[in-house]
Amino acid sequence: MSLKSNTQVGSTLIAVLFVLIVITIIGAMAAKSGLFGLKVATNGQAIQILNQNTDAVFIPIEDKTKIETYLLGTNLFGYPKMDANRNRELIFCYKGSEKDFFSLRRAGLAYIDNSSKLQTSNLGTIDSFCKYEDGFFSSGRSAALTQISVRVGTSTITPVLPFSGVPEGTDPDGAKIDEPKTLVVTAISVMPVLSSASATDINACLKRASYIDPTITDISAADKVTVSECLNKLSVPFTTQISEYSLGQFLKKSGST
Repeated sequence: MSLKSNTQVGSTLIAVLFVLIVITIIGAMAAKSGLFGLKVATNGQAIQILNQNTDAVFIPIEDKTKIETYLLGTNLFGYPKMDANRNRELIFCYKGSEKDFFSLRRAGLAYIDNSSKLQTSNLGTIDSFCKYEDGFFSSGRSAALTQISVRVGTSTITPVLPFSGVPEGTDPDGAKIDEPKTLVVTAISVMPVLSSASATDINACLKRASYIDPTITDISAADKVTVSECLNKLSVPFTTQISEYSLGQFLKKSGST
């Protein structure tokens, strides 16, 4: 009788242990699946926020009521168009709450100087390059930073159509009009909260140029790294949107990527 009782108890313990093991395995699989689903949801939300921030940048830029002001020599489009500033990027850290945002007092410069070295500076007293700290986020959610660069450069859209950028009904040789220039606007949105990179490293990436002219061959390897390349090396989530405009006596969007 005692032997039979011990056998039953042993069988019961084995059955209980087996059930516990099965429950543990199922629980672990469920937890793993839940974490994976959360990660996917978080990544999806992050991409949505980043895209929303880059899109928001171009709304005031393409505001037709402000184009005339932007074309002034001391403003968003006029400044990069000046001969002395042709190889310089005009930099802003976008803040959606600021009304007078594209003012030169909020702008900075990033460029390669005559000695082939990267130079950065503020035009006014306000920090123009984004920083991973309070006061620089695109919105009150403190989730994303959005940095804008504006430069006059060569179009990256191919093929280039004949007379693209020239107003209809004009003679580019006989008419007294400015030669059309390609204005390149780059918006980079960054979500540092989803990265393990330090604020110092992220800030250093943002204080770079968004584009380096490939014809400059004697630039150092360190200065040749762009904002996007630097962030990519740090595995910081970001998106980049580039829009090009034909800039002459008028402004015409020629494409975006």
